[in-house]
Amino acid sequence: MGKRIVLLVNPGNECRSLAHCMVQAGCAPSLIVREETVERYPYSWPSRIARRLLGDKFVDRVGQARLPEDIRRLLAWEGEMRDASQTWLDEASAALVPGTGWPEGISTLDTRDVNAPDIVHRVAAERPDLVVVYGTGLLRAPLLALPVKGTLNAHSSMLPHYRGARSEFWQCYNDDPSAVGITVHLVDPSVDTGSILFQCSTRSTWPSDPYRLRAVNVLATLENYPRVINEYLGGLLSPAIQGPTSTPTYRKRDTTLEARLALKKRIAG
Repeated sequence: MGKRIVLLVNPGNECRSLAHCMVQAGCAPSLIVREETVERYPYSWPSRIARRLLGDKFVDRVGQARLPEDIRRLLAWEGEMRDASQTWLDEASAALVPGTGWPEGISTLDTRDVNAPDIVHRVAAERPDLVVVYGTGLLRAPLLALPVKGTLNAHSSMLPHYRGARSEFWQCYNDDPSAVGITVHLVDPSVDTGSILFQCSTRSTWPSDPYRLRAVNVLATLENYPRVINEYLGGLLSPAIQGPTSTPTYRKRDTTLEARLALKKRIAG
């Protein structure tokens, strides 16, 4: 009987592609839990009404027109990079995962919190040998305690460097290509500090922008993560403890408007 795997992801296309890659590699999950992104700062009631009547794009355009010129240019620059990188990633991942939709025949759950008691209970009912996570919030102890072989995560840097959120942004901000890559590691209660199973560099041309780096890292994850899962479950990989790092653990709120403007000035002038 094969090992039982539970996949914890967000509803995005990257995670849908990962689920298909796992099925193709012979490590299909028995359960997929999709964690929705919750808006931390909800729109005001006038904004909600306007968005319902006029649509998000129109309201966003009106709001951006009232911003200072340097911020409008920043948003346009970021949008161009984001769209170009997403187009590249969509075309590259289509070669790995033809078609649309999530894999058929696999139970799925949607939640706003993977750590919610009902989700923990449902995952426990699967009696998982392994939990695989990609693109969710931090996992708490009750969930981490469930799988026999632990929990795996794919992080977009060469750990132990650039732990935390938006690694690609900070690599570009610091003009530091040395840690560009992906790491598959075991998950512990801290942020990206678990023992390492696999690493590969994804550095190509430099300088780069964070959106392009992110797209390259996602593709590398799709290509390598399922194989690492199989090799780990097959006893072919030995976890290696992380060494010291010279970079902090970044939080989402560290990517301030000032930092974004500074990165644009250095890359695009």
